[in-house]
Amino acid sequence: MSRMAQPKEPTQQGTKGDLRVVVLHSRCIGAAVCVKEAAGSFKLNAANKALVTDLTKNKNETLVNSARNCPTQAIFVYRGSQQIWPPVGKAGLAKQPGRDVKMTFEPE
Repeated sequence: MSRMAQPKEPTQQGTKGDLRVVVLHSRCIGAAVCVKEAAGSFKLNAANKALVTDLTKNKNETLVNSARNCPTQAIFVYRGSQQIWPPVGKAGLAKQPGRDVKMTFEPE
């Protein structure tokens, strides 16, 4: 795993133990994948941007999977000081919106 690369964009974040989830509002398009995949941990605000609500409502694997399936890679996940999603150096490579992408996070 690589060192944490803190995004330099407007963010909204939450924590659960040593897991930190950061939403980059400038990338969020309101697709609500995170809301559907991690119900109770995310919601959309009035501007259709994802908000972190209660990360304890879902397992860490579910939270990471919801970030992995975000079509614009607007959700960053850190464990301690390590960025675990998206991979460092690939954060600017967003997936195509509307494309069904399913990835699985393997817990350590």
